[in-house]
Amino acid sequence: MIAAVLFGSAAFAFGQSVPNLPNDPATKVGKLENGMTYYIRHNDKPEGRAEFYLATNVGALQEAPDQDGLAHFLEHMCFNGTKNFPGKGILNWLESIGASFGGNVNASTGVEQTIYLLNNILGGPGMNARLNLALRERRGLVYTVESTMASYDSTGEWCVYLGCDPQDVGTCLRLVRKELDRLMDKPLSDRQLAKAKRQIKGQIGVACDNRENFALDFGKSFLHYGWEKDVEQLFKHIDAITPEAIMQVANDIFPAERLSTLIYR
Repeated sequence: MIAAVLFGSAAFAFGQSVPNLPNDPATKVGKLENGMTYYIRHNDKPEGRAEFYLATNVGALQEAPDQDGLAHFLEHMCFNGTKNFPGKGILNWLESIGASFGGNVNASTGVEQTIYLLNNILGGPGMNARLNLALRERRGLVYTVESTMASYDSTGEWCVYLGCDPQDVGTCLRLVRKELDRLMDKPLSDRQLAKAKRQIKGQIGVACDNRENFALDFGKSFLHYGWEKDVEQLFKHIDAITPEAIMQVANDIFPAERLSTLIYR
């Protein structure tokens, strides 16, 4: 089995192209004396429970080469004592009221990510993603093929991952290139685009049922774009995407000279 990864970078600013969505009126917004902005939103389910998340607009992306890993290290150190809560004071108090470390008390360090309709069409989680149909369903060349995208404040990265037998590497890479060219050269039909929009909105709706994911996305929206997450408004912007817009993004990201290939043997 050989794993192949096709990488592409985007030099334009993803975050700057995100529309300015209006704030959700169901959310109370305020600011503390220390300058920290807070959001409070009522949820009926789960009952009798409050969840608290702290999102900071800094992370691994801001690390210098000689600071690699410090953001993650700092995250862990916060649980080992602070000025006002020395030692295990924070954990001890939270556990005294029923919270468990790892289960209810946790932290993570990462980079800004978002879901793009184009990426969903090409290699998203659905069985009808174009790469899955071309490489797995029709030809049985792979078991797994997927595309992912990570966006940052001023750049981004997109990649395709697949695993295949050694003799099929060339065929698989040619088929991936063919699907990229299709998206660059031919606009989606109205029916294809409507189906893709319906699918991604369904995925977003299911993801919002996870309260932790919803709260983290909520914080990221404010930190990165200056507005809080309103799912209904987001759906309206998805509905406004045109076939021409999909083609333009494809031509920005998928030219052969902007891609590189890494093969694990």
